[in-house]
Amino acid sequence: MQMNLLTSIAVSIIFATLAALVARRFRQPLILGYIFGGILLGQKMGLGIISDETSIELISEIGLILLLFIIGLEINLTKLMDAGKTAAVAGTVQFFGCIALGILFFR
Repeated sequence: MQMNLLTSIAVSIIFATLAALVARRFRQPLILGYIFGGILLGQKMGLGIISDETSIELISEIGLILLLFIIGLEINLTKLMDAGKTAAVAGTVQFFGCIALGILFFR
């Protein structure tokens, strides 16, 4: 079935919502419902509702952007600042440690 892009996005949102409701009903993570909704829409494993590959690619990019946006909303800045000191020290040690190991390995 050939759809335009806007209709494909609307159908994707509807399927994601319904699959998320099913996932919530079975006390599963919402991301599992979103993935299942995407599988149902797909051409190879699903019902083949959306078959245009460019639409699928664009919808997946939009979904990834929205997922990262939601993750960004849930970040607690105080916890991030506390972890930032530890992460900076660990990252610096790891960086220079990898350089030292690389130099030793290639000599």
